[in-house]
Amino acid sequence: MELQEKFSQADWIVSQLGGIGGLKALITTFFGYGNPAVRGPLKPVDLVNFSGTRSYDIIAGLTEMENVP
Repeated sequence: MELQEKFSQADWIVSQLGGIGGLKALITTFFGYGNPAVRGPLKPVDLVNFSGTRSYDIIAGLTEMENVP
């Protein structure tokens, strides 16, 4: 249930960042691959003000879990 809560928070964060554009920007930022560009009518997401926020910490914690062997 704890893990599901973390994933549901991440899902909400991604939707607030802009859905697909937000997800692509997060993948590029946290994993270093991919391209954050999206096709219209979607809008690209800029994560300049994202670091240092509670949302950033939640996503960072989940990506750290992803990288554990």
